[in-house]
Amino acid sequence: MSALPTLLALALLLGQALPASAQDSTDDAFNKIPWKTGPLLGELGEEARVSVPENCAFTGKDGTRQFMELSQNPVSGSELGTVICKLVDAKGETESTWFAVFEFDDSGYVKDDEKESLDGDAILASLKEGNEQGNKERKRRGWEALYLDGWQRAPHYDERTRNLTWATRLHAEDSAQVLNHSVRLLGRGGVMSADLVVSPEYYDRALPAFNAVVGNFRYKSGHTYAEWREGDKLATYGLTALVAGGAGAALVKTGLLQKFGKAIIVALAGAATAVKKFFFGKGKDSPAKA
Repeated sequence: MSALPTLLALALLLGQALPASAQDSTDDAFNKIPWKTGPLLGELGEEARVSVPENCAFTGKDGTRQFMELSQNPVSGSELGTVICKLVDAKGETESTWFAVFEFDDSGYVKDDEKESLDGDAILASLKEGNEQGNKERKRRGWEALYLDGWQRAPHYDERTRNLTWATRLHAEDSAQVLNHSVRLLGRGGVMSADLVVSPEYYDRALPAFNAVVGNFRYKSGHTYAEWREGDKLATYGLTALVAGGAGAALVKTGLLQKFGKAIIVALAGAATAVKKFFFGKGKDSPAKA
């Protein structure tokens, strides 16, 4: 099983400064991640690949693990890649950045027979219950609590692409607003997660670029949803649980959401600054062009 629900939250504290020594350490750690700049095809394990455009960079499984640890996030082992992109203004100058983490849950083929019966209200109630348990775990770890407010976009399943999409609104203890945008891409042997992480004020601008990246995601031959055959592994959950729990309805019912899934909180101002430096200017330790 993969991580429980993936509720992505961004706290890029760009306005806060770190001591020079701490910032240098963060910059070094970020630049040691094996980033490759687009355009390129990013390999997502044996299952899939994604086309990474210009103004973006990609790192695979090992680099994603390093990135997660740098941004104070637990690693599940299911991470396969990260795409990080810059948002540019009319003059071509970088204004902000966004990134997306790709994870694969090999729990089996998810039947989409619930596509016409997704109950947004019921799913939200389950998520809020999990949110309460998740905050207990976050506080135990010394992390800031996050509070789920509601849907930004209610769950929607696209039968043509076999993608399930939703977005939630949250707020932090200091009332800072957070948006989580999630896509689940159904495949023959499991589900690929693609989750957008961006500052709320840039959400509307980042979303088309993120959607373009997801639109250029492809399962490799033998791994597509349409290639399922009798005898293949079936997931023990459907679309509803994929939103509400991500690892089966039992997790929703038994309250095992206390770990709050892969709650991606970029809590280090230094991590955000390192990301900006990656795009604004490259030094001798900067990632190489693919």
